[in-house]
Amino acid sequence: MQTEYSIEGQREAVQKYAKQNGITIIKEYIDREKSGKTSHRPEFLEMIHSLKKGLVEVDYVLWHKFDRFARNRTDAAIYRREIRRLGIKPIAVDQPLDPETRPEDVIMEALMDGMAEYYSRNLATETMKGLKAVARECRFTGGWAPLGYSIEDKKYVINDTEAPAIRMIFKLADMGMSYRNICDELEKAGYKTRRGKKFVPNSIHDILRNPKYTGVYTFNRASQRSHDGSRNWRKQKDEEDQIIIPDGVPAIIDKDLFWRVQKMLDARKNRINPRQKEKGVLYNLTGKTFCGDCGSPVTGTSQYRAKGGPTYRYYMCTDKQKKCNKSKCSSKRWPKEKTEEAILREIRRELTNPNLAEHLFCLYKERNKKQNEQQDTLTKEIQSLADRTNRLLDMVESGIGDMTAAAERIDQYTKRKKDLEYELVQTAAQVEYTVEHFRGYLDHISGNLDSKLDPYQAKKIIDTYVEKIILYPDNRVEVILKFNIPTDPNGSNGKKSREYNVGAEGTSLAYTHEFTL
Repeated sequence: MQTEYSIEGQREAVQKYAKQNGITIIKEYIDREKSGKTSHRPEFLEMIHSLKKGLVEVDYVLWHKFDRFARNRTDAAIYRREIRRLGIKPIAVDQPLDPETRPEDVIMEALMDGMAEYYSRNLATETMKGLKAVARECRFTGGWAPLGYSIEDKKYVINDTEAPAIRMIFKLADMGMSYRNICDELEKAGYKTRRGKKFVPNSIHDILRNPKYTGVYTFNRASQRSHDGSRNWRKQKDEEDQIIIPDGVPAIIDKDLFWRVQKMLDARKNRINPRQKEKGVLYNLTGKTFCGDCGSPVTGTSQYRAKGGPTYRYYMCTDKQKKCNKSKCSSKRWPKEKTEEAILREIRRELTNPNLAEHLFCLYKERNKKQNEQQDTLTKEIQSLADRTNRLLDMVESGIGDMTAAAERIDQYTKRKKDLEYELVQTAAQVEYTVEHFRGYLDHISGNLDSKLDPYQAKKIIDTYVEKIILYPDNRVEVILKFNIPTDPNGSNGKKSREYNVGAEGTSLAYTHEFTL
């Protein structure tokens, strides 16, 4: 976080040296707010490139001190060697050395490089001590506050303008939406990033993985810099190296929602994408299927018993594939065609089952009952906050008690009430379905299924309506089906909706079906 003053101080020193030695400065390269520890300095690298390509013809490269050129001994030596090979003399104006004419300066140059690296590392160690002391008090340590928070008196506070976007992101992720679809929904709702730009999938990922939104204060999470000064911000240090303080910051979302989303993201990350292992052969169940004995993913495999003979294709537990006889899993191989046909046949049979619509309707009513209970709880808490606020206002008007403390408490109640009101609106934004809506939905799905599905149509059906498949060693199969129907059960103008699709908001229900191969 270099300041403009430090940059200008360096420029002044260089200009003074140039004037005293009759040197004309023809071009400046300035990397503002970039550390000498990293090689990712655009202006510095552009200078090296321009010199090597002959785009700039000079006799000298001037800079302030050795620790301003690089704080990594290897980088410093390499870049100075490149400059000297071009017949150009590199000079640190406050520490001018000339190894080419004074042999003792060879030792001094190496010493100055070592001192610069030591200074950098020692400064980082001492700075970290101070930052950890600040972090243990749950105070802001610098950088940028995450979206949804502002900083007041070095403390995190909820930003009421940005926080609704954070809640919406977690809600949509909990519904199973992809990062891209979440970005689209945020754009429709008019939400932008802090810089006024559209949300992108990478930013959604970082928000969903940030425990700070549950009220957990964290510090020193990111991994150490690599040898070239770069850092992988998504790779974390061990927990013992971090400072983690529960309830250290105000929470924007509840912990249950956060951990549901984490579990879903972990499953998505570990899921093996469907792939063609052989040209023209598609293993439709890969990515959705798991072993019922050890829990490992089940993927497609093939073999032939004689050269030029027929190829036999199977689904097999990945633990069994990798470890062979050393695997403790008792599963076996499941024939590809037989297994895929059986699962599609069972899906078709279940979708045409007249009892399924009633079963889904009962699940829907049970879910609504829990939502209604949640709404009642929220309504009572909102009313309680309103009552407490009114009592405090009455005390203020009567001149009773500490008016400053009362004002702070009223402000807390008001913010909490706004959060609860938003949550109430979200839980109340539901529609009323009848059993006929579920029958129409299932008829719509089953109409897309026939006995002549090609492999790619079959894959689409499985991707859309199957959440998970578990294959057991005794040939039992457990299929978890997923159902999503649109927000408006009647469509626009009261007409029956035909916009049934997996990404629709509204009812999202899971149904488990078991059978034997």
